[in-house]
Amino acid sequence: MEQSSHNYDDIIEHGYEFKFEHYFTRGWELFTQNAGNLYAWMFVGLLIVMVSAIIPPLLLWTVPAFSAAFYLYLNKAANGEKPVFNDFFQGFQPAGQLVLVTLFTAVLVMIGFMLFFLPGIYLAVAFGFGIPLVALGGLSATDALGVSRKVITKQWWMFLVMGIVMGLIAQFIPLLSLPFIVCVNYAMFEDIMGSPAELESQIDEMGAEGEF
Repeated sequence: MEQSSHNYDDIIEHGYEFKFEHYFTRGWELFTQNAGNLYAWMFVGLLIVMVSAIIPPLLLWTVPAFSAAFYLYLNKAANGEKPVFNDFFQGFQPAGQLVLVTLFTAVLVMIGFMLFFLPGIYLAVAFGFGIPLVALGGLSATDALGVSRKVITKQWWMFLVMGIVMGLIAQFIPLLSLPFIVCVNYAMFEDIMGSPAELESQIDEMGAEGEF
């Protein structure tokens, strides 16, 4: 898929179009092209997560790594490469930042829920790009959460609606819908944030360092 040019200053200042239908179409395309490996990773990854639950602190690493693996695999597939199953295990490599982005998100969202509930909902949605920004963009946890919040806030209500729709799909087709939902999430990230190369070249200009 050909990527359009993304200017993050414009995204932050002026916003962007939320292409609801496109994300489902693109997500379905990625899902149908990669369903076998996506389902295989879902079962292998969930097994790793369940085993790691024996030592609960390990879940701070294995749960986000499980998600990051999907994004790394789909990024290769979306850019015309031929990913193999072993590519999923690259999701475990940015361990430190994955742990931090998960920990920061959990703590800040929990504090938000304690502060009259609504701030928690806002942050739970606004930090939605945290993990892919670490996995694909190579950002630190604080940079990833800052960028995610700034970008998603521009279309926060649409992200909330998308989250509700994804939740309904997961409720009616539990577990088996997970790879498709991840593909739709990747399609959103791909369209809004662009390629990792674009992100790395412009991230400093966004002034997001260390800002939640």
